[in-house]
Amino acid sequence: MGIRKSQMVGILLGLFIICGVGLLVFTDLGAIAGRMAAGGKMLAAGTEAPDFQLYTAIGRVMKLSQLRGKPVVLGFGTSYCEGCPEAANLLQNLNDNFPQLDVVWVSVQEDPNAAGLFADDLGLTYQIALDVRGEAAAAYEVDNVYAMPALYFLDQNGVIKGAIVEAVDERQVFRLLESIGVRP
Repeated sequence: MGIRKSQMVGILLGLFIICGVGLLVFTDLGAIAGRMAAGGKMLAAGTEAPDFQLYTAIGRVMKLSQLRGKPVVLGFGTSYCEGCPEAANLLQNLNDNFPQLDVVWVSVQEDPNAAGLFADDLGLTYQIALDVRGEAAAAYEVDNVYAMPALYFLDQNGVIKGAIVEAVDERQVFRLLESIGVRP
């Protein structure tokens, strides 16, 4: 007695349904979809930027508060996030053209070697900070790959003036640069 074709289809359909339900139970897809539709959750403009201390890709210690006195664009991302290379290249352009600006890329929960290769492949010359545990990203509410890339614009006093999550729009970048005292 073998299994009939109709029984096999029923068994496979049942397994497919069980796997789908398991995926929904163990993955908060609703929160992910909501965050993506809402453009991600970001820290509010007007709040003080959370300070952090991280190692850079070249082994130096970088503390965000030490950059006070100059406006800062702070990018969060990974080498494997879809929009991150484009955002990192945009930050390189800002770094090259606005010497009054400090630019920092925070590599989130990634192997330092992967972060270094990402920076080398793109020819990035600004600071690459290694947030291996994801603590700085969590402080900025950039807690999953669906919220990346994320760019924060800080004025010279360390106050957040605005942020962009996921889709980086160049017009929005230039508007936010003006909000931190950088004239394009």
